[in-house]
Amino acid sequence: LVRDSKPCISTEERQRDEYSKKAWDFYMDFKEEDALHYINLALDLDKSDSNNWNIKAIILEGMKRYKESEYCYDISLNLSFQNLVCDNKVRMLYDWASKLIEEAKKLPNGLKKLEEAKEINIRAISSRPGENSEEDLDKYLHQRDAINSYINQEKEYQRNLETLKKYPKDELFTITGRQFYENLTLTPGMALKLVKELYNEHDRDAIAVFADDEL
Repeated sequence: LVRDSKPCISTEERQRDEYSKKAWDFYMDFKEEDALHYINLALDLDKSDSNNWNIKAIILEGMKRYKESEYCYDISLNLSFQNLVCDNKVRMLYDWASKLIEEAKKLPNGLKKLEEAKEINIRAISSRPGENSEEDLDKYLHQRDAINSYINQEKEYQRNLETLKKYPKDELFTITGRQFYENLTLTPGMALKLVKELYNEHDRDAIAVFADDEL
């Protein structure tokens, strides 16, 4: 009599899988701290499990601990390269770069954050598993172009700010409504003539600005 033999699963392996399942269940229930606790227990039992490193990376990503998440994705991929895990990492890097862009917008000088976002975007593009990736390359190229545009704008803003600092505050004023006069280019030190528009039907306190006798 020959009986089918089933692979023997050790108590340690069973415990590892139980911890892993609990970690994922907690993550899906938006309880990232509990999820992280249990996936760490699973990895303590077996640090060579690439799937659990992927799960830990996902949990850390959900906690916006992006640097640690990338580290875990890299371990998972080194243990066993999978396109799915690779795409997970690429999406995480995209979100990380996006977060840095938003943080940069709130700073007096966001260049450092933008440069960091640019480096992360480059890593995202280079990490895609080629034609096997489910991630649309254009999405990442658009982010790259947006970052470069923000960097150029920030640099121009900082240059203008340094120029303004050279003049006394009581000599500075703000000009609005330039969208109606696209051919007018203002440059530092340009002589301007200010004329109050007493007959402006929309705003009698309005001041017209003339450069080279042109409004």
